[in-house]
Amino acid sequence: MPVKVLAGQIEPIISNFILSRNEVHSVIEQVSAILSFIDLAVLFAFGWLLVPYARIIYSFVHTKTKGESNKCDNKNDDNDEDFENTYIFFALDLLKQIARLALLVYACDCVVVALAAVGYKTEIVSKVFAKIIYTR
Repeated sequence: MPVKVLAGQIEPIISNFILSRNEVHSVIEQVSAILSFIDLAVLFAFGWLLVPYARIIYSFVHTKTKGESNKCDNKNDDNDEDFENTYIFFALDLLKQIARLALLVYACDCVVVALAAVGYKTEIVSKVFAKIIYTR
């Protein structure tokens, strides 16, 4: 009898990746149980909206507090450079980076819960991923 190397071996591998309706329902149920809209909204706002809105507010306040003496100088481009050299920018940029990393860890937690719902053993994956991301 000849030895089969590939014949009949592909279908079992592919069938491991196809989920049944019950498994899909279980994944959706368990992932939606841990998702929080408020968590995602706060992380999104800190990660993508905080610095641009702070820049807008800074340029508005900066132009209002400059006074009449500097109105003749058309140096609106300096506002961005001024803002990027302030302590406020560095603090907000740090918060932005923290929020983006936290959102990445949040997504990893959702993937780990989905894999656990299907039956994979992923007890430590989330902790290891968070430790790698937060200590890089």
